[in-house]
Amino acid sequence: QRGITLNLDTIQGQSIFRDLATRCDAVIESFQPGYLDAREVGYDSLSRLESSIVVVSITAFGQDGPYSAYVGTDLVINAMGGFLYVTGDPDRPPVRIGFPQSWLIAGAAASAGTALALYHRTSTGEGQHVDVSAQAAVARTLDRSPAFWDVGSQVLTRNGLLGRPGGGPL
Repeated sequence: QRGITLNLDTIQGQSIFRDLATRCDAVIESFQPGYLDAREVGYDSLSRLESSIVVVSITAFGQDGPYSAYVGTDLVINAMGGFLYVTGDPDRPPVRIGFPQSWLIAGAAASAGTALALYHRTSTGEGQHVDVSAQAAVARTLDRSPAFWDVGSQVLTRNGLLGRPGGGPL
């Protein structure tokens, strides 16, 4: 096992990062938007050194937009992604799942985005900046909600243990 620690606030740390980044398959990062750009080691700077580089950025709300500068906790991301609307008992406020689910969902989205960007690179030689918003990834988990309305005029809501009235196995 090998590992390193870099201080990206130093010229030496930035230089080492650039060297490593341009020799790897993909860079996956989760800094606040603009952090790497301010140190000239973000996608734009790296792609000038290596046009086929793939950089995957995972943040609470994406690289741009009205909430991009906000720090998002798992609870906030799940709430803004709509997940809390369907989580918990119907007669109580929504509840947070006991494990940071939003970051697992964002990780799965980043994994798929990385694979697609690498596949695209094998076909075209072009790199990409993959922008993963944890909030948008959570919202996509609810993409079946409209179908419940279309098929059975049912609005998904909090419905107790395992999503069934009275609980129990599905």
